Parts: sequence; structure tokens; C-alpha cells
Amino acid sequence: MEAERKEFVYIPNDEFCTTVRQMLEEGKDVDFTVTGNSMWPLLKSRRDRVVLTRCKPQDIRKGDVVLFEALPSKFLLHRVTKLKENAFETTGDFNTFRDGVFPKDCVIGKAVRIIRKGKCYGVNSFLMRFYSALWRSLFFARKPLMQLLLWVSRQ
Repeated sequence: MEAERKEFVYIPNDEFCTTVRQMLEEGKDVDFTVTGNSMWPLLKSRRDRVVLTRCKPQDIRKGDVVLFEALPSKFLLHRVTKLKENAFETTGDFNTFRDGVFPKDCVIGKAVRIIRKGKCYGVNSFLMRFYSALWRSLFFARKPLMQLLLWVSRQ
């Protein structure tokens, strides 16, 4: 029995968001390989993939990892750290600063799974929610913790 083949589409960053939006609006989940280090240690650049699904603004929760348009043509995949009535604040897991507050309607999709080395992890599992809550609560100590994690990862 042949393994199911997935269709892979390689697109430039400036077309990425338009394509993702269109696919989500068609009811498809979208997966892509992450690039950049702002979500390390949860997501490793060029190794891990994220599966996004469409979400309504009222479905965004603290701790969710969302893809959103922070500025025209500037997209971030970061964790929601604070919710307001019609807005949210995000922070990259590897960042020591907050991104700012954004209107909920700039969210393109919400991460539902992480694929690492062929294994799939649901982001709403107890372990992932625990990691999220713990990492958010340690924001004040993030800089020395990240230096320690980087040092350990190089050993």
C-alpha cells in the first residue's frame, strides 16, 4: 500500500499569507515548515511544521499560537499572551519583549498541531498547554533561561 503523498507548494513570503488565507477560507487546514527562531524552543526553524486551521476571533484563547498580520505584509506566528475584548497581545517564545496589541480580526489562522520529525503533537494536549502556561509565567526570567537552554542545546 502506497503512503499518501502530500502536495507541497513553495511560495515566496509575500504570497504566503494570501495563499494561506485562501486555503483556510476553502475549509482546508494548512501546514508549513516554520522559519525563524522567535518561537524556539517550542518550534525549531526549518525542522518543525505547524498545522493551521481557520478560527473565529472569539475562539482565540490565551496560550494559542496564531498566524496574524502584524503590519501590512508582515506576518508573525506567535503565542497569545493577553486577551482584550476585541484585541490580543502576543510574544514569541524566544523573545524577551511583547509584540504589541493587535485587533482580533488580523488573525489568519490558529495552530492546532505541530509536526516534529514525523510525529504529530496536538497543541491542546495537556503537555502543550502546561508548557505554554509555564513558559508564559516565566517571562520575567526568560533571558537567563534562554541563555541556559542555548548553552545546553550546544553541548
